[in-house]
Amino acid sequence: MANTFVNKSAQIGTAATTFYTSPASTVSIVHSLYLSNTDASNSVRATIQLYDNSAASTLSIVSNAIIGPGSSLILDKPVNLEESDALKISASEANKLEAVGSILQQT
Repeated sequence: MANTFVNKSAQIGTAATTFYTSPASTVSIVHSLYLSNTDASNSVRATIQLYDNSAASTLSIVSNAIIGPGSSLILDKPVNLEESDALKISASEANKLEAVGSILQQT
């Protein structure tokens, strides 16, 4: 089994957009996820969802969490993704939230 560490980053918009999808024949472990509010004056709400491909369902991990001006939300517990599972992220304001994930891919 090969292990590959990857970083994923994105600017987050208001629509729930796929941040990361576990590749074919791969189990992915999201070790940490950082959401940073780049607005110095206003709070932003963030939602993180898990799409479970085998169940064809989407469930919330974090729902409408308030991230203060210039602050971050850090998920530091692992989230396991099977093949074709995905993490989706949305924000209450466009272009105010940045996401960075540290992910281990096992093939």
